[in-house]
Amino acid sequence: MSNLINNENINFLYKEIVKAIDNSKRNVVTAVNSEMVILYWNIGKIIKTEILQSEKAEYGKSVISDLSKDLTKEYGKGYSQRNLFNMVKFFETFHDE
Repeated sequence: MSNLINNENINFLYKEIVKAIDNSKRNVVTAVNSEMVILYWNIGKIIKTEILQSEKAEYGKSVISDLSKDLTKEYGKGYSQRNLFNMVKFFETFHDE
């Protein structure tokens, strides 16, 4: 008996490994997308409850401008004023009160 793995077995193993890698990559993308949705909802909640619901809501809007600049500097694209306001809208649409 030979312990050598023939080409057919190697091909089978390769396909199984490729399948495992592809499944894991899909799972990672799904998990990241879920976390990003939760993050955006939480950012919207923080902005809405801590800034925009105060008596000084107009002042809060200028704070969002500053937040946008600081977040963009720290984390790159994705935290423009428009996106931050969209996160607030997202929170308002999907909060459970």
